[in-house]
Amino acid sequence: MTETQPFTNRGRALLIIVALLLLQLSVPGTDSDTLSLSASFYSPEASTFNFWQPLKTLFAATADKTANLKVAMLPKLPTRTFKIVSVTSTKASSGKIWPVKGAISSAFGMRRHPVTRRRSFHNGIDIKARTGTNIICPADGIVVCAAHAGLIGRLVKVRTGDGKTLYFGHMSKIKCAKGQRVKRGTLLGTVGRSGRATGPHLHFSVLSGGRYINPMKYLAAR
Repeated sequence: MTETQPFTNRGRALLIIVALLLLQLSVPGTDSDTLSLSASFYSPEASTFNFWQPLKTLFAATADKTANLKVAMLPKLPTRTFKIVSVTSTKASSGKIWPVKGAISSAFGMRRHPVTRRRSFHNGIDIKARTGTNIICPADGIVVCAAHAGLIGRLVKVRTGDGKTLYFGHMSKIKCAKGQRVKRGTLLGTVGRSGRATGPHLHFSVLSGGRYINPMKYLAAR
């Protein structure tokens, strides 16, 4: 009495055909050749038939077709190259000019005064800088004041062509004179702490139409 085979040749062939159909359905629309059954799949000799080999072949083919499909789906991105044909520099005078380089230590508007500790209106900005740092004029104009002026210390006032008056206070040294015509970038003096001040800085104010405006907006528009 012979031992019953777990799979008949017909069952093996049917299983392989189903696997092939599933393979075709799982990877639609590819240009790969359709897999075909090898004649060895139907070998009547059970002793020479290797059932797992065709399945391994199917799995390998599935992996190849899936990989090809993923590659085909990747977008082809255009490659662009740029060549620098020239480099130009910009002069400092063509950009925004601040009267002095430094950090804003007190902004425009209501604040607690650093000396009196009372809330009061600050009509300008304080720019912290080292003593002796150069102060330059951010606009063309004429110097209408260059003298010591009480609590604001050594003060320079410049009347610009558009009718605004620029205030530069707490200077250590004044480097201009009343009546002098100045250009954008002209040296006016140096940073100090003259008058009533807690440390070296420049007090910068802008008077326009009889009232003080925010110097930050004025400088940003230059």
